Amino acid sequence: MAPLDALRNEATVAILTALPEEFAAVKAVLDEPYEVSTPGQAAGEYVAGTIPSKEGGKHCVLLANCSVAENLAAVSTSILLERFQRVTTVIMCGIAGGVPESLSEESAVRL
Repeated sequence: MAPLDALRNEATVAILTALPEEFAAVKAVLDEPYEVSTPGQAAGEYVAGTIPSKEGGKHCVLLANCSVAENLAAVSTSILLERFQRVTTVIMCGIAGGVPESLSEESAVRL
C-alpha cells in the first residue's frame, strides 16, 4: 500500500496552525514527521507524524498550516476532512488571532 493510502486509513487527529512559527513548534513535537502531498484541484501539503496516546500506543497526526484568516482555516479543514475521512479530532493550535489587550484585563486573551 502506498504511504498516502496507508495514511488515509491511519490518521485520526488533525492539527491546524495559522502562523509558520506555530507550525514549526507543533512539527517539533511530532515523532517521525514526514511531508505528505495530496493531489487534486486544491492540492494539500501536510506533515504526518505520531504522538503518544495516554492509553499507550500512538495517534497518527496530520499537521497543516492554513495561513491567517478564518475562511482559509475553514477551507483547509474541509479539504483535509474530505481527503482523510478517519480524522475524528481537529485542533486549532496557536494564538489564532487572539492578542492580549493591555488596556483591559477582562478582555485580554491569555494562552
